[in-house]
Amino acid sequence: MMRTLGLTGAAVLLAAVPGCGGGDSATEADSGGGAAGAEQYCSSLQKAQQEFGALSSGQLSGANLDRIFDRMHTIADLAPQPVADEWDTLDRGISQMQTGLQELGLRFEDLSDPSKLQSVDPQKLRKFGQDMEKVGGQKFQRAGDTIEKHARTECGIKLSQN
Repeated sequence: MMRTLGLTGAAVLLAAVPGCGGGDSATEADSGGGAAGAEQYCSSLQKAQQEFGALSSGQLSGANLDRIFDRMHTIADLAPQPVADEWDTLDRGISQMQTGLQELGLRFEDLSDPSKLQSVDPQKLRKFGQDMEKVGGQKFQRAGDTIEKHARTECGIKLSQN
C-alpha cells in the first residue's frame, strides 16, 4: 500500500504536467482575456516550462514541489477562458492533494518513505490514497491534455516531454 500511495501521488503530479495548472478560475478567467492577458499567460507558461520538466523527470524535492505548485496556482490565475475550466479542475486536484498531505502531517516525498508512512493512521492513509486515485482520473488527465494543446497552439509552447 505504501508503494501504491507514492505511485498515486506521482501519477497525480504527472497528469498535471501537460496542463501545468491550478487556480480558482471562476472569476480569474476574465483576467486572462484579451491580448495582454493572453501574452502574460503565455509568458508565465514559458518561464515555468523548466520547472514543470522536473515533474516529468522525477527530480523533485519538497521545496521544488512547493515552488512548482505555487507556480501552477499563479499561472492558473491567468488562465484564458478557453482553458479556465480545465485549470480549475487541475487546481482543485492539486489543492486536495496538498490539503490531504497536511492533514496526514506528511510532505509529498514522505509518500516514498516507509518509516514516515508507518506513523500515520492506516485508515487515513488508505482514504488519502483513494482520494488521490479519484483526483488523478480521466477528467484530470483530459484537463491537462486540453491545456497542453492550448499552450501549443496559442502560445507555441510544448509543455510535456512526450
